[in-house]
Amino acid sequence: NNLEFHNNKIGIEVADDDPINISDGTTVDAFIGDAVEIVVRYENDFSNDSFEFNNHDIDAILYIDDDEIESENGEDDVEGGEVGELTFSFDLDDYDEDEYDVKIELTGTEENGGLHGEVFEIIWQI
Repeated sequence: NNLEFHNNKIGIEVADDDPINISDGTTVDAFIGDAVEIVVRYENDFSNDSFEFNNHDIDAILYIDDDEIESENGEDDVEGGEVGELTFSFDLDDYDEDEYDVKIELTGTEENGGLHGEVFEIIWQI
């Protein structure tokens, strides 16, 4: 696998505050009515530029229990060692106070046809 979450980090931004890395167990306060953005930085882990992931070939899906939220496409082509970013945006008005299983699936096809990807899972309590 050569398309990875950059430094295994996922950032969450609530109500236009600065993004907070949740990958190390940090918690984030968010309430019903808050606008939320999940920022995913991804890295091409190939050691050279022979394999490139084009932005339109990088995709991520956020699953909140049974809800599926598509991200915007990756904003950058990423050659070996480079980092790109994509974002999920949603409003917590669509959810009740409860505990949710959350999963982010990151996938990309490099220019020679190889499929790569990774999954990030958390439990979210509103």
